[in-house]
Amino acid sequence: MFEFYFHDTNEEIDVMSIMSEWHIQNESQSLPPTTTREAIPDPDSPIGRYNAEHGTPEALMALLVDQGYVYKHTTKINNEIAYRFLSPESSSGSPGLVLFKTEKGTWRTYSHHDDIIGKTKQAHDAFSLFTLFHHGCDQSAAINSITISTRAIPSRRNFKLISGSEIIDRPIETDWLIEDCIPGDSTVLLFGEPASGKSLLALDMACCIASGQDWTDKTVKQGEVVYIAGEGFHGLAKRLKALVQEKGLSVDHLHCSESAMDLMLNDSVEAVLEIVRNIQNIRLIIIDTLHRNSTGDENSSKDFATILKQCDELRLATGATIMLVHHSGHGDKNRSRGSSSIKGGIDTEFQVSQTNGVIKLHCNKMKDDEKPKDIKFDLKPVTLGYDEDGKAITAPILDKSTTFFAADKPSTINPTDKLTLDILSQLSGDNGTSVSKADWKAACMEKYTVTSSSENPDEARRKKFDRCLKSLLNKGFIVEDNECFTIAGSDVTTEEEKDD
Repeated sequence: MFEFYFHDTNEEIDVMSIMSEWHIQNESQSLPPTTTREAIPDPDSPIGRYNAEHGTPEALMALLVDQGYVYKHTTKINNEIAYRFLSPESSSGSPGLVLFKTEKGTWRTYSHHDDIIGKTKQAHDAFSLFTLFHHGCDQSAAINSITISTRAIPSRRNFKLISGSEIIDRPIETDWLIEDCIPGDSTVLLFGEPASGKSLLALDMACCIASGQDWTDKTVKQGEVVYIAGEGFHGLAKRLKALVQEKGLSVDHLHCSESAMDLMLNDSVEAVLEIVRNIQNIRLIIIDTLHRNSTGDENSSKDFATILKQCDELRLATGATIMLVHHSGHGDKNRSRGSSSIKGGIDTEFQVSQTNGVIKLHCNKMKDDEKPKDIKFDLKPVTLGYDEDGKAITAPILDKSTTFFAADKPSTINPTDKLTLDILSQLSGDNGTSVSKADWKAACMEKYTVTSSSENPDEARRKKFDRCLKSLLNKGFIVEDNECFTIAGSDVTTEEEKDD
């Protein structure tokens, strides 16, 4: 008779439901009771600490394999991935043991075989398996064993202190991957609603970095890019071909995965690390999407802490920026989906939205630098060829947009800014031709008035133009492209201002 001590808990594991989902309905087998109460020990107790360290799926899988169980394949339980094993005592050849994730987020094993686990008619956590396999169900001996071993193991953390003078001697300028937009050696979150253009943006950045070509007039650091795609290659292939064909970008230094990874599993992350360690000069690793590349609970701060730790492993091993592509929240579209700890844990956060076909990239967080201005893009279809019926095969790319909406800029403008804007309008003509900064400035210098007491009138006019230029850019009334300017367009009213 196997006896285990279980702590009080509020969760029940529906074993019958698990068996049903697992497709092991067999009248000849003795099924367990419908429910068994899940034991969740105090996290500060020896059992709780043991489960925290050894209760991961990879640790439990290693323990089962060590005991002679053979991993066969994955399945789904409670809409989560689960793992099926063949018992060492099995005569049927059917994988009768399942390692599954409960609704509380803990990992358990259950077996319908007549093996050492199956005889207990219980779902087991890491500690109870350890007790079962190594201490013959003697819980006191098991607790004594883990308590002694925990005391004997020194801390493995590489913890050290450095002086303030060493800190201030380090470089203080930001090492930009994309100038004033994406920091190097950092963790970036790019989120938006489905079909908002977030994956298009990530891929556009990736190809510019891989090619060493400016991204929206911002310089980049050229290097290798790893794109871990959680979805199929069909759409990705078309988008890459469109970028190569239309923008002349190279994909020789872009490396795409054939399948998703799982940021919750050490084995999965280690498999990725094994590959990326062999690629020199990786600048960017894109994980698209977070949901497709993790079996963790997005609403769990604990699970996201694990995901962030795994991202740090990838970042520290390569020196690359890690970009997570994620979905926006169900209720609040202006925040990323899931735990509020996500925004707090990353270095930079961008929101991607789409209005009337115009895609906007907005920075919600830039940890150590000034937030960049919003960037807008137009979707441009590119024809790649034709199918056997003569129908065009197309894929979208992004072009920097000059479209502005009423919400992008204020409705009022001071008289000097208005004069400066009117001069640009006159120079642009009816066709809205772009005007060089030098020509615009020269025209403004002739029109500006300054006070008679000014010691250097020309210098006063130059400063006035610089202030107006900055003000009009910040308010979204004008668009700059390589030192040339056009008007974004909007009716404005004038507010009172004393001339200087």
